[in-house]
Amino acid sequence: MAPPRVPRNTTSWIEEEDQFLIDATMRGLDRRQITAQLPGRYLRTYNGVSHRFTTMKAEGRLTNNWGLNIGPYDTTPYSLEEDMELMEWHCMGRKGFDVGTFDKNRSAKGMRRRLDWLLRYRNQVRVAESLQSEMQREFEEAMWQEEIAAGRMSPFSNSDSD
Repeated sequence: MAPPRVPRNTTSWIEEEDQFLIDATMRGLDRRQITAQLPGRYLRTYNGVSHRFTTMKAEGRLTNNWGLNIGPYDTTPYSLEEDMELMEWHCMGRKGFDVGTFDKNRSAKGMRRRLDWLLRYRNQVRVAESLQSEMQREFEEAMWQEEIAAGRMSPFSNSDSD
């Protein structure tokens, strides 16, 4: 049986608690919900959770706009590395989010919306990649036909052996 949670406001925060704050914010929980669900032995207050977010921002562990409600209109495009981190977090059960991968002006809400977009449109991305491959093959075929028409290549030659 787990030991009872005891109120102590002077206890240092542990990595497990910090990671929970990050993951819970990314899942869309507000600070009251986070305070109520925070695992660990020590009771943390709403003010304690808010202060910890501020401290984590000051330490550079969270982005500048982490808790702001400005999500959908990020000013810079997401990088492939950022998209991969979002997808990895989703695939790993939405635990272990690495904020350090992201632009310092991102908000948690913006990142959640980006993940929602990625999940909603990933099939369209696959279709686009497939179309790109098909277009590349058609381009290569047209170039081969042009070479044949110009007399620079025989229709019976293997284009892979060039």
